[in-house]
Amino acid sequence: MPAFRYLKPKDILYRTDDPIEGLWKIQTGSMLVQKITPAGQLQILDILGPGDFVDLSPSGVHTHEAQAFSDVTLSLHQLGQLSSQERTELLDQALVRVNHYQDQSVCIARDQAPQRLRHVLKLIAEKFQDGSAPVARDALTIPKGAMLTRQQMADFTGLTLETVSRIFSEWKRVGWIVEERGHHMEVSRSLLAYAA
Repeated sequence: MPAFRYLKPKDILYRTDDPIEGLWKIQTGSMLVQKITPAGQLQILDILGPGDFVDLSPSGVHTHEAQAFSDVTLSLHQLGQLSSQERTELLDQALVRVNHYQDQSVCIARDQAPQRLRHVLKLIAEKFQDGSAPVARDALTIPKGAMLTRQQMADFTGLTLETVSRIFSEWKRVGWIVEERGHHMEVSRSLLAYAA
């Protein structure tokens, strides 16, 4: 039987170089995976949700930190005690994340600011799409628990806060995003199509 842990937003599950206790799996809520660069800047690597294993590192220590983004319930599993289905989920998640991190590296290195933001919005919209919110047919809905702040979007994409704010203002002006403050964000499928 796994042990459970409950976190509030901004609580740290573990920090870089902390010893790995086992495999944390998100039951409810969302977590940010992040790292402090050698220059002292925060770089968000991923946002994880229900069903995701938080750390897939093969070493004995964490290579990044994990911070609760919303209220989170986690279960702790030991690798040797995973069922065959959980091992398959773990492998599938590892492969998806390797591809995601490769895409993100190329995106940050090569893409212009709007393409970087589209890439992150597409990742979040596809992972956390809220089917319960009323939404136009041509949009995906990002629920409150997965909406990043402008600063977090900047930390995810390697852009400045000013650049993110300018682009979001333009996208709102043309109707590509609609924000319901504190509730959800609707993102146009037309905008996300450019991130494919």
